Amino acid sequence: MIEFADPFERLLTFAHKQWGIMVKVQFVPRQELDIYRWWRFWHEPKGETFFPDDESTPVISINGMLKRGVQGTLDILAHELAHVAAGTAAEHGPEWKKAYEELFQAAMDQPFVVRTIGEP
Repeated sequence: MIEFADPFERLLTFAHKQWGIMVKVQFVPRQELDIYRWWRFWHEPKGETFFPDDESTPVISINGMLKRGVQGTLDILAHELAHVAAGTAAEHGPEWKKAYEELFQAAMDQPFVVRTIGEP
């Protein structure tokens, strides 16, 4: 039996403690991403963050059809959470980059498997 430490929960918990971030995260088919409608000709869209006009909870949508593994998906989530942490005006500037680096480090600083119990 393997005990698994959920790296997505760990990353979301870190973001909440660091910046008070509350978000909804969903994995969707790529064609449901708004960015897919206009960017699909350049590359496969990875994720996007929607900020409601009423300033309610932001929604992070991740392309659930990507084959990027746990680390790649955590990278996408860290990228989108950095947009929430830095604010919409930050785009991919210094504030966003600082938030992204902190989030990515938090996501990768611990192993995904906490311990193995019993025989594999």
